[in-house]
Amino acid sequence: SIQLTEVKRLAQHRGKQDQAAIAMRLNADLRSAFSWNTKQLFVFVQAEYQTPENKVNQVVLWDRIIERKEDAHIKIRNLKQKYAFIDQGRNFRGMPLNLTVAW
Repeated sequence: SIQLTEVKRLAQHRGKQDQAAIAMRLNADLRSAFSWNTKQLFVFVQAEYQTPENKVNQVVLWDRIIERKEDAHIKIRNLKQKYAFIDQGRNFRGMPLNLTVAW
């Protein structure tokens, strides 16, 4: 599971776009995804939201490559985003945000 724990910053980027810095809590047990034929998993956290201009906006905020089953139980209490979270406009304020973990 992934949970938004804090919006650390919400500001205008270059005067035209919203940029957010967020913190999350991640707890994902992906050990069952490993089998005799699995060499690695590419795991990522994605934010999805709607704006008046775009029905679907998807942004990857964090990722990791897992190469061993023993490392596939991920627990991070204060996960900081790895990649910039910037909207094309000024649409972050008041918009619902859906966070998902995928692999």
